[in-house]
Amino acid sequence: MKRNSLWQGLTVIFVLLALIALIGCSATEQTFTGNIEKTETGLFLKTSDGSSTYRIEYKPDLVAMEGKSVKLTGSLMDREAGKTIRVVNFEVLE
Repeated sequence: MKRNSLWQGLTVIFVLLALIALIGCSATEQTFTGNIEKTETGLFLKTSDGSSTYRIEYKPDLVAMEGKSVKLTGSLMDREAGKTIRVVNFEVLE
């Protein structure tokens, strides 16, 4: 009898953790346009109008885009280091 309640308890905990993880991963995707800048502290996107700068979560493909105008699609996260874009897709603008 105790084994069943232990398994039920573990199952409930697992389901709750899975829901929390799902909620955390479901950030809304947004589109950002600007220029890629590389500094000693990382990779950044400076918006086209120059009003905002966002840290870019490290993506090897984007390092080669330094100095280029790009359109990034991803989710915006508020991190200790500042607003960070988790990039899903990107395209170079001409």
